[in-house]
Order: sequence, then C-alpha cells, then structure tokens
Amino acid sequence: MMHPIKSIVAQNQNRMNKNYDNCIYGKKLKQFKDTHKGETCFIIGNGPSLKVEDLTKIYKLGIPSFAFNRIFCIFDETPWRPTYYVSQDINVTYGIEEQFKSLDLKYKFLPVRWKWYENFTIPNAFYYKTINSETDEAFGFSKDFVKEVVDAPTVAYTAFQLAYYMGFRRFYLIGFDQSYKIAKDKDGNIVVNDKLEKDYVSDKYRNEETDDLIIPNLYEMNKAFISLDYHIKNKNIDVEAYNATRGGMLEVLERKDLDEVFRELESKK
Repeated sequence: MMHPIKSIVAQNQNRMNKNYDNCIYGKKLKQFKDTHKGETCFIIGNGPSLKVEDLTKIYKLGIPSFAFNRIFCIFDETPWRPTYYVSQDINVTYGIEEQFKSLDLKYKFLPVRWKWYENFTIPNAFYYKTINSETDEAFGFSKDFVKEVVDAPTVAYTAFQLAYYMGFRRFYLIGFDQSYKIAKDKDGNIVVNDKLEKDYVSDKYRNEETDDLIIPNLYEMNKAFISLDYHIKNKNIDVEAYNATRGGMLEVLERKDLDEVFRELESKK
C-alpha cells in the first residue's frame, strides 16, 4: 500500500498533469507567449562542427539562441551564453548534479518529470510537461508549450516547440552534425564509426561514466528534423528552418552558409 503522504502527492501531480496549463508550473510558462514575435533565433547543437568563435559572433550580434545539455562545458571559452537553455535527458546530469544545479542561466527549461519522478529540482527552472507523439509518420508538434510538449529523442525538438510558442519564425540550426563515433541504428544496434575523431564540441562533454548512458539513436533523432520539415511543408506551422551547420550529415532542412547568414544579420542591425 502506498504511503498516505506519497498518495496525496501522486494525486496532486495527477491533477496538475490533467490541467497543466492552469497549474503553478504551466502558469509560469505563459509569460513567454509571443515574446519574440516574428524574430530569428539560433538553435545550437553540440556537434564537433560547432565553433566557439561562431557562438561569440552570435553573442556580438545579440541574436537569441537556444542550447542544450552539456553545452556549458565550453562556457569558459566564450562570453556567449544561450538565451534559453533546455534539457530533458536525466542522464545528462549524471556525475555533475551540483554543477548542473548551479548553472548561472536566467532561463532554464526542464521536464516536470525530473521534479516529480526523479526527485531532481533546479532552482528557478521552468518546468514543462511532455507527452508521447500520437503518430508514427512524424512526431506531433505542440503549438501550446504551456499545455504540453511532444517528446522526441532529441531535445532540439522541444526547443522548436518552445521557440514557436515564443513567436520565433525563423530558425537557424548550427552544430547538428548528426554523426557519432558510437550510435544506435533503426533497430537499436550499436554502430561504431572509427573515422570520426570526436562526437561533441568539447572533449569535456562526456566521460567514461556517461559513455554507456548517452548513446544516440540516429534514426530516431533524425526523425525529429524530418517531423519539423513535415509540419512546415504541410503548413501546420508558419516557420522557416534552415540548417547552417558547418558540414555534418543533416540534409533534411535547406542548407544555408553560416557566414552568409552572419553577414545578412549584421546588415540588418
């Protein structure tokens, strides 16, 4: 039998889950609605193609950006900081819980399941509710981040939905190489690519403790970008999304040269 106090907590969580937009966490998210209406943003992956000088350029241009997970490993190399930080895989925090909790970032978005079921609480974080997609063709796309967020095997998909809710209508993706030394294929089998020198922007990104915890499934991750493209082309969302990654294997979205993007943004300042 469940302990009486735990039972009350579970019942309260269930009530909030059913009406998340009206609970304390959902109400805190409402402040972000259309705060960047019609604006451009960068959505930044952690691939090895990501250059510190490009992040510094984004900082100097003053363009809002979203970044994820252990991106803070390179904070000592650049004045850039993500405007909005998002994470959703609890394994990211393994072994660095206190460092993670002390991140000096104004806007940190985390799944409420961390707080409810993992007993992992971040001071001043904004908590969102995730749901599974209802279709196999493409992941669903939530236009109401306050109510729910469609989960996907890459946190970038959560950022797409958050950015849309905030009113951003042009996304430039950088640092999405979509290639790893060790990854999983469509069937979950381990695939090793000995030709790659590194997986991430920094050698500090992962260590021996996390090697077995963070093994990306490339097929499922790529499905997230395919889903974004699907919703754009089917006019479910009015967004432009471009892949400005320097190289890499992501070919779903239209390519843009990052230096040209910088020049264009600079000319509009």
